[in-house]
Amino acid sequence: ILIRLGATELEYYHDALWVSRLADLAGEKLAAEFAAPADAPEAPVFTLFGTLMACEQVDESDGSIYAHIKLDAHLRRNGASRFEPEFEKVYEYRAAVDPAGPFPAAVVAELSKGMEAIAAEIAADANALT
Repeated sequence: ILIRLGATELEYYHDALWVSRLADLAGEKLAAEFAAPADAPEAPVFTLFGTLMACEQVDESDGSIYAHIKLDAHLRRNGASRFEPEFEKVYEYRAAVDPAGPFPAAVVAELSKGMEAIAAEIAADANALT
């Protein structure tokens, strides 16, 4: 987990590393949130792609700590070119984490909630397009 201490200072937990690339983990989480049931009568209408811009713990100078996710997402209709998204939006989630911890578990739990919240926002935006 990346810990942003300031505009130019970063740290990370030496004993708590991701088991895979963070972008892959975020993609798996979003895929799980959006996966169509195996018995779904129709194929999905949209494909989601984008760039994970931030997934981090931020420590503020006042002692507060928060989890932060920023995702630049694009929805395209199936069959359309990747370069012709129907919808583009930057989603952002920021939530306080109790400074008492436990760390890094408290941050990971909040980041997971954040990805679920962003997935729900993306789903609502996609439903509005259909």
